[in-house]
Amino acid sequence: MRVPYSWLQDYVSEKLPSPTQLADILTLAGLEVDSIERANQLDWVIVAQVVEIKLHPETEHLFVVQVNAGSFGVKQLVTGAQNLKPGLKVPLALPGASLPNGQTIEASRFKGLLSEGMLCSSQELSWEEPEGKETTGILILPRTANPGDSVAQVLQLGDIVLDIEVTPNRSDCLSMIGVAREVATATGAKLVLPQTMVPVPKSNEDEGSLFDITVAAPDLCHRYAGALISNVSLGSSPAWLKQRLMAAGMRPVNNIVDITNYVMLETGQPLHAFDYSKLAQKQIVVRHARPDEVLITLDGTEQKLTEDMLVIADGEKPQALAGIMGGLNSEITTNTDTVLLESASFANINIRRTARSLGMRTEASLRFERGVDPNGVLFALHRTSMLLKELEAGELGSILDVYPEPVTPHVITANPDRMRRLIGASIEDVFIKKALERLQLQVVQESRDTLQVRIPTFRQDLKQEADLVEEVARLYGFDRIPALPLEGKLKIGRRPLELSIELQIKDILRGCGLDEVQTYSFINPKSMAKLKLSPNDNQENLIPLMFPLSEEQSVLRTTLLPSLLEVAAFNLRHKAKAINIFEISRVYLPERMPLTELPSMPRHLAIVLAGTKGEDSWQSKSQENDFYRLKGILETLIHKLGVSGKFVPSALNCYHPGRQATFKMNENEQLASLGELHPDVAESFDLATRVYALELDLSALFMQMELTRKYQPLPRYPSVERDLALTVPQDIEAIVAEEVIREAAGPYLAQLKLFDVYLGEPIPIGYKSLAYSLLFRAPDHTLTEEDINPHIETILQHAAEKLGAFVRH
Repeated sequence: MRVPYSWLQDYVSEKLPSPTQLADILTLAGLEVDSIERANQLDWVIVAQVVEIKLHPETEHLFVVQVNAGSFGVKQLVTGAQNLKPGLKVPLALPGASLPNGQTIEASRFKGLLSEGMLCSSQELSWEEPEGKETTGILILPRTANPGDSVAQVLQLGDIVLDIEVTPNRSDCLSMIGVAREVATATGAKLVLPQTMVPVPKSNEDEGSLFDITVAAPDLCHRYAGALISNVSLGSSPAWLKQRLMAAGMRPVNNIVDITNYVMLETGQPLHAFDYSKLAQKQIVVRHARPDEVLITLDGTEQKLTEDMLVIADGEKPQALAGIMGGLNSEITTNTDTVLLESASFANINIRRTARSLGMRTEASLRFERGVDPNGVLFALHRTSMLLKELEAGELGSILDVYPEPVTPHVITANPDRMRRLIGASIEDVFIKKALERLQLQVVQESRDTLQVRIPTFRQDLKQEADLVEEVARLYGFDRIPALPLEGKLKIGRRPLELSIELQIKDILRGCGLDEVQTYSFINPKSMAKLKLSPNDNQENLIPLMFPLSEEQSVLRTTLLPSLLEVAAFNLRHKAKAINIFEISRVYLPERMPLTELPSMPRHLAIVLAGTKGEDSWQSKSQENDFYRLKGILETLIHKLGVSGKFVPSALNCYHPGRQATFKMNENEQLASLGELHPDVAESFDLATRVYALELDLSALFMQMELTRKYQPLPRYPSVERDLALTVPQDIEAIVAEEVIREAAGPYLAQLKLFDVYLGEPIPIGYKSLAYSLLFRAPDHTLTEEDINPHIETILQHAAEKLGAFVRH
């Protein structure tokens, strides 16, 4: 916030410290001063001395004036001013100068003669001459001024301005009075509030016919007051008002608008003036916008409104965006005779959302977003009335105030001993109490170990005892708090077990030739639809974000696959030949929708393979990725993590039928799904090659891992290997046959491996051949045929009974 130094002095009883000292005081008090500058510099406006005056040869209404501009040389000006004579010193605006009224000066020709700038009047410089010394025409400067000097320095134009960084919690400091309150508190001076008119009685039923206020959205509008201003005299504001507004960073418009802006800067309460004659049915209705409503705002932009936006409407249509900007239809014009002045308090979150969605940020919206004191609404109206009377700009009529649920000050209980302990300094109880009272916080009850402190409604940032501790600390002085070394027991940080396992998994996957990627947890819901999941699948329950940055990142993902498939598609479009990627991250699975509690957030592992296993070399060509490589990677991982389970066929929509599987720990607990991506799904992700994908629930895997390493001595006795080819019905899965063999093989079976699957002659129709390699070994002796043959017979018997199998000859 820009705070003019001389304006701030109006609200402090004692003379202010120098600007530099004041900046230090405010910064130590928590209001950081970013810079100190001088406003209204009037660059390229210099002192010039009149040397010669001649009539323009083409017209008797203009003069050609030669002036001495010091180091800028002699300049020729064409002017119609009648009060010039040689020797006078006057303001000269050179080409390129910008005047306070927004005019930019350029060299131009008048009736064929060049004018190298413009001689300025006091009005054009927004400078108010001393009473009784007003001049008509060009401003006459003091004789002591030297040609070429800056007019701003000669007239002492341009107030010193402190640019203060106001933190979001200190909405009370977005006003001159708020900053002055901080200055008075820090320096021990008294706060001087501006004069206001005696409050006008609120409209009674008889006066209610003049206008009516209806708050149809009380949750978004805490208070709404309107004042009727009659006999409006629209015109230019006095120079002092313009200068203060410009120093604070606002452009003067007219006396009515300037007064409302002045009061907003002074009190922190935004105001808005409606042309009363433009309000249909003489009504003010504070309501939600209706579907497809539009409003042309004062900047000439057509705003498309949504139902969550708050508008100020009349009896027919919206007239303003609440707390942001007024509408062009009810703008104050030279024909305006009566004004309805608004002073209100709106819900800050709604104003912030509306301003952000429409891309509008105004001085009013800034204050409403931070929070406006509803109990300051009438004070701002009364202050405005005072200024209107002083400037003869209008007369205050009736005021109507709608305040359904008045906000009252709340009380915070504070413990002085705890405050001292938190601050780290020995501060006396007397100082604590006086510090709170200097902040206009009232100590309503005091006991041996507690203080009951009433918080005024303009301090919306004070909500708990810790906030009072901070206030006392900054008044005591952070520089006075002893600097002590930190004390405490040092603890050696340990890496969580889950993180250690996760790092181990990443090492395993990198060893398998995979590259790690990281993607956003926010995805496009259309990406989930491309997976063609079952409607009953829990992964279809997507959690939407309240304020997404875009549709592409509008929901929380329930699976990692869409993100990795998009990464694969991106790389393939950029001519990558080998896609071997994995990601470990959280997914978000709600118990039910709409969301009523935090969702489950397990960590998942996803792998996507496409193209080749690696890059080609001069020695060999890399092999294509396939399902069995993906399955082998998973087998390597679960083996090294000590997890046991089995692969079983699956029928998921996102995978190719017959080229997919799930990995299960038991019949009910599925850990992973894997397979070749369905061609339709691959096409929807713009993948023109075969793609293999896997997703594993790491959180469930962590619960099943066997982390204890078990060791056994190397075998001392030789093993015996037997091959067994079983002919089984074609619908028998290899894993089922393997379980039957293991169950019947006895204690000597050390290894079982499927090495061939065959269909065709001479295998009967409806059957297939499964060929296994069996390795037998005993820990204490060398096995003989007599040891092994009984177990082979048992295997054949069980296979025949349970599978309908027989030996292939």
